[in-house]
Amino acid sequence: MVRSLFILFLSLFCLLFASSAFAEEGFPNRLYVGAGRGVSDVSSAEILDKESDGRTRAEFRRDLYAGGVFGLDVGRGRYEMELAYRQSDLDKLGALDGEFTGDITATALLFNAIGDFENESRFTPYLGFGLGAAKISINKWRSADTALINDSAYLLAFQVMGGVHYAINARWGIDLGYKYFNTSFPDFKDAAGRSIESDYRSNTLALGARYHFR
Repeated sequence: MVRSLFILFLSLFCLLFASSAFAEEGFPNRLYVGAGRGVSDVSSAEILDKESDGRTRAEFRRDLYAGGVFGLDVGRGRYEMELAYRQSDLDKLGALDGEFTGDITATALLFNAIGDFENESRFTPYLGFGLGAAKISINKWRSADTALINDSAYLLAFQVMGGVHYAINARWGIDLGYKYFNTSFPDFKDAAGRSIESDYRSNTLALGARYHFR
């Protein structure tokens, strides 16, 4: 599924790039790259045991977001491919006591469409939407010496975003933005082989830099 989505998004990006090449004269088409780092807040996720219908809530500590983009600025907006990584450490699992180890990670490839609200200042607010695929991994969840879950799943993913871009000069700029990231429900197997279902939602605040090619 991820391979098919990647081919689809790459095809869409190439189509947008090709169509923009025939835009009216003077239309400011520019390729750009960017990278950002910030805080990803997953907070909690509901874990459903599909065999017993029992529900447990997992809680996480705020942790890492890192991402990079390659895109096309068409003047009235932007189209970009984003590769993003989110990681949050397990803090608590239901009513279980003791020290927990392990984390949950999300590696996502998304196609973003973004609208820029240009004005006469150096500050440009923006809003956007992204669609793609993600690999959600529960990595070595343990309570003391007891193994709990260690599994991963590939899912559809989407995000909405908003922020502001500050233009340092014609090439360089700084982005400060918020992203709400969500996926379809992943299915995992726990250490006992039982089928479980979870959800994954993240609120992300990130600071990044963008470079436009001219």
